[in-house]
Amino acid sequence: MGKILIQNFSFFIFLLLFILFTSCSNEDNSVSPQSDLTIRGIAVGIEGTILCTTDFGDTWLLQKSGTQQTLRSIAFRNSKNIIIVGDSGIVLHTYDGGNNWIKKFSGKPERLNGVLYFGRYIWIAVGNNGTILRSTNDGGTWSNQISGAEDYDINDITRSSGDTLIAVVTGGFILRSTDIGITWTMKRPSVAHLTAIDFVDANNGMAVGWNGEVLKTSDSGQSWKHLPSGTIDYIMGISFLNTDKIIAIANYDSDNGKCLTSTNGGMDWTTRYSGSNGLYALSFADTVYGVAVGLSGTIFRTTDGGVHWKNKFGITNSWLYGMCFSSSK
Repeated sequence: MGKILIQNFSFFIFLLLFILFTSCSNEDNSVSPQSDLTIRGIAVGIEGTILCTTDFGDTWLLQKSGTQQTLRSIAFRNSKNIIIVGDSGIVLHTYDGGNNWIKKFSGKPERLNGVLYFGRYIWIAVGNNGTILRSTNDGGTWSNQISGAEDYDINDITRSSGDTLIAVVTGGFILRSTDIGITWTMKRPSVAHLTAIDFVDANNGMAVGWNGEVLKTSDSGQSWKHLPSGTIDYIMGISFLNTDKIIAIANYDSDNGKCLTSTNGGMDWTTRYSGSNGLYALSFADTVYGVAVGLSGTIFRTTDGGVHWKNKFGITNSWLYGMCFSSSK
């Protein structure tokens, strides 16, 4: 009788341990690496590469894009609702923080270089051959807008104030809209190809481009003046940390990326070489965390507002052309 009780007790212990082990194993296997994490930033590049970070660029996760097209720009509505644009008019949209990316039909075959979420379910995308696309139903469908820059490529777009949008164009042109992208006026304050633009407040912004071009406006893009950059390199990205401190990225060639810093509103600049390949996109989450990305998987990160930078090696070999934090200004 005692032997039977011992056997039954042993079987009971075995069964309990089996149930507990199975339960723990199932729980671990059912959780995806990012399901409970908030996407803080995304980098994109060739062959549909999408990298996401939940810790402001310290670590990165690869997401499945479902495309081999080169991806170039990202915009966040929030940490779940994100749109990416790229070559051949591709638009990718996620509603779940990148667990699933849905291909949308933009209606245009041109390469799309920039995208912006305005608010009120309105998205604006810009690209080659003067392409400006506008969606008023949260990216569901897109309509083509007349830019007046059909002979040129639109490289970047931002919002200055109210309903005013500013876009930069090759050939030194700048486009301005005061009705959320429905109609546009064009000025030519430069002869250099313009690549990127950023505003720190409603009136003050900068546009940058080839041959070290830096343009500054203090009237919401109605007029522009040249500032010395101290370089003749291709300036590819710019970000205001405040009205005085500005960070830009530039390339002398594909093997030499550098960061430019101004602490007096763009009047003077200091240079720091990245020690890596060319840099093509820059984004700051706030005044502390920033990431620049570029060729051969270059990820260049700062945690002190651009004073010091560190290369993040071994994440990808893909060329990266776009970078955006969800809290980008």
